[in-house]
Amino acid sequence: MALTILFHAERGRAGERAVLGSAGSFELSRLSPEFSRGGPARPLADAFISRSPVRIHVEGAGIRFEQPARVTPLVVDGQAVERDRWFDQSDAEAGIVVELAERTILLLHWAFGPSVVGGAGAGPDASPGPEDLGLIGVSEAIEAIRRDIRSYALLRAPALLRGSTGSGKELVARALHDAGPRAGAPFIAVNVSALSQGVAASELFGHKKGAFTGADADRLGYFQQAEGGTLFLDEIGEASLDLQALLLRALETSTIQPVGGGREIPVDVRVVAATDADLAAKVAEGSFRPALLHRLQGSELWLPSLGERREDLGLLLEHLVDLEAAALGVAIPPAAPDDPWIPFDVAARLVRHRWPGNVRELRNVARQLAVLLSQGDVRLERLRLAPEVTTPKTPVLARAERASRAKEPPRKPGEVSDEELLSALERADWRLERAAAALGISRTSLYRRIESHPQLRKSKDLSAAEINAALAAADGDVDRAARALKISKAGLRLRLKDLGGQDE
Repeated sequence: MALTILFHAERGRAGERAVLGSAGSFELSRLSPEFSRGGPARPLADAFISRSPVRIHVEGAGIRFEQPARVTPLVVDGQAVERDRWFDQSDAEAGIVVELAERTILLLHWAFGPSVVGGAGAGPDASPGPEDLGLIGVSEAIEAIRRDIRSYALLRAPALLRGSTGSGKELVARALHDAGPRAGAPFIAVNVSALSQGVAASELFGHKKGAFTGADADRLGYFQQAEGGTLFLDEIGEASLDLQALLLRALETSTIQPVGGGREIPVDVRVVAATDADLAAKVAEGSFRPALLHRLQGSELWLPSLGERREDLGLLLEHLVDLEAAALGVAIPPAAPDDPWIPFDVAARLVRHRWPGNVRELRNVARQLAVLLSQGDVRLERLRLAPEVTTPKTPVLARAERASRAKEPPRKPGEVSDEELLSALERADWRLERAAAALGISRTSLYRRIESHPQLRKSKDLSAAEINAALAAADGDVDRAARALKISKAGLRLRLKDLGGQDE
């Protein structure tokens, strides 16, 4: 278990983490435990929080909060705790929100990485560095995306980014570009849904003078503008069938034919596509070409929703408020001594919000906060949050999240047998997001079940000899070797990189 700071009266402490352990009793007070985000470890150190500890008991059947002294006001998952309160282990899957003295908000959650996990170093500057790949966050979910980016960035094959709207697909596409050999070449982003059907081919592939009315000169399309670099096609699920056919040919032949042109032109472009649509359903209904889907799925990344990376909420909010203040040209005055940098009721409301619009919605709220902070008048009633309505789901949302929103209890990890786990991983081709969705558990739960499965190991546990033997038996085919080793292809590529091996 771990505690991650979502909100602290001292600005700049969001994202700091204290790793507790998988079992035992732990104290939470002004003085303990100590939190870190890459810098020196330090306790909460807030004079408004008592030295008398709240006790957190992590036991086999669940988690119990106990407050013997009843000195520090304690609210857990929205309910005041006078004496003690009990949670099932499954409650920690989504994270348990802990509010102390109306000053600090923590998230108690499962953690499987080291005590300091990614993210910016300690201090008020939360800007991402090179090792963060331009992504803000300390959660296991964002760390998994970073690992995928490092693994896929070196490939020439197309990549497909899947995720709910507002989850940051263009940011990840740019990270893929910047982390690979094409970093110095152009990165061109195109929203396919914004291309009108009549000119889409001309926009993407260019046209020759006189090809149609108004074509007064030759024009380079987006493919040629991105020569040597990356072409990001957002909302690929909205492309027409005719346009899909042209895209498929461009991907298969590395050539394009401008509208009105008489010959094909070779292009060296890596295509990264993105969608929040259910492409398998579109294939079934005939509105998306299966061959194009298969071509794009060679490198597939599933982006977590903000609800799946709750540990990152406070860190993201602070970072986005700074970005928006700079963009708007407003100054944020420092908070008065002993006052939180934003009122606690505002922070608590934001933590409890479900963020249906993901990071895009959070950025909108950060823009509002930047203005209100510059005016010195931050009040909850002045904030506008998106209504938390039920929306159609896409495959990127695990069944556990769908069940939760439908008021059905998600499965507990213990309900998944070893045989069922192994079968789901094999059917999902060892892609963890797909396996978790098929099993109806969270990705974090899947990690826990993999750790407890007698036949499964993590990629870091594999020796160079084992990997070399599997690659030799598979004639160098990384996909076949990964299946034989019972790990994901991304995991195998990452391990090869760690060992200094070559996966091409």
